Amino acid sequence: MQVLFGYNTNGGQSVQSYGYYDPNYANDIRTVMVAVVAQSHVQTPQQDAPTKLQLIPAVPASQSITGESLPAVYFYPPAGSHNAQFTVMTTTVPVMNMIWH
Repeated sequence: MQVLFGYNTNGGQSVQSYGYYDPNYANDIRTVMVAVVAQSHVQTPQQDAPTKLQLIPAVPASQSITGESLPAVYFYPPAGSHNAQFTVMTTTVPVMNMIWH
């Protein structure tokens, strides 16, 4: 599982930048993107598993909370899982609680 936060440092509700958790900007978090990898126990001999799966996309410097580009985050299936089935599930959750106040 990986997470990417959406921030607004101007007090608004929309997301202006993205990044990993930074306690200096905890009150500016507006969304949380969660990525989870699931593996089936079903083996498919005719299908090769991917060598890597993207969990979080790269963030350019212009959209990063730190002002520096953030690389994409990948999951690399473990050795011996060459016929396993994997899927990446993502969701973005708006944060609408006392963190805004």
